Amino acid sequence: MIKIHCLMSCLCEIIKRRSEVDHRPFYFGVWDAPFALSEAGGLAYHAESLSHQPLLDQYERMFGLTVRPWHDPRATKEANRETLLRLLEDKPEHRYIMVMLDMCQLPGRETKANLSPFPHYLMVSKTADEDRWFVFDPDFRWEGEADKRDVLAAIAALEDGAGYVIDAERIVSPSLETVDRWFVDTFRPDVNPLTAQVRAILRRAEADSEGAGLGVLLEQLGQLKVLAVRKYGYEYALMYFQDTLGYSRDHFLRWANQIEDLAQGYSTAQYMSVKLAMTGNRALLPVLYDNLDEVDAIEREIKEEIGRQHEAWRAAVLSPSTRVPAPAEGGRAG
Repeated sequence: MIKIHCLMSCLCEIIKRRSEVDHRPFYFGVWDAPFALSEAGGLAYHAESLSHQPLLDQYERMFGLTVRPWHDPRATKEANRETLLRLLEDKPEHRYIMVMLDMCQLPGRETKANLSPFPHYLMVSKTADEDRWFVFDPDFRWEGEADKRDVLAAIAALEDGAGYVIDAERIVSPSLETVDRWFVDTFRPDVNPLTAQVRAILRRAEADSEGAGLGVLLEQLGQLKVLAVRKYGYEYALMYFQDTLGYSRDHFLRWANQIEDLAQGYSTAQYMSVKLAMTGNRALLPVLYDNLDEVDAIEREIKEEIGRQHEAWRAAVLSPSTRVPAPAEGGRAG
């Protein structure tokens, strides 16, 4: 599983572990999933104002599984802690319990995100040892035991909280019409919101001659790489459509290389923004804008290809007499 989005990774892992149902269409649109802006105007992958409800509703429509919140935002941390302990005590085999915690507070876990706090979803269950919990983290592809007190402390460390319960007794396969509608509802071929927001932040910092100026970029673009990993969701769309269209693995790999270039382009942008913030060297501004133009162009090409593949897939599965078109060439020279 590709690391993309911790909540979606948990939900999809349940489908993978308990059925043969294809989870990949659930990732449609994750490449443009909503993000927040901090009070200072910086990128934020997590905020209380961001609602996951549209995603949870779609999960139920696709797979027939209801995602129920167990965390009560109106209750105290102690009350929510007791709710979690009660759920774990009475957990049947088919039930999954998801918690949000601060990964920075979980000993022995390396996030490489260099963020503190680092809100993150994973799943927990009891073990034979009352003082140890089993921790299952699909997004970071890790599972193992952890000290119960450490997990509870990492949950309590966050100012806000969240958690869900999923009973996975019966998983259904989504209809092709449901898959098609989800793609159409989430696909935005004419806009790349993340790149547009990075440009807006950069222009605002560039124009601020009386305040912090370029120095704000260190904080305001500090979460760019965390958001950029969502772009790997394009790979799930390519794999899903190409299973029907019969395109070669080489064709997939050419476009996968484009997706890698896109993600790395954001890494370059964040690195350059750090240099700008630290040095104030305005000569770097045109280079950074050029980088963003390149990132924008790459993503538009990827979206054009995925949109074309979706149309071919739709014709093949919803109008089976339609001839599947030949694949377009992918990848850039060099």
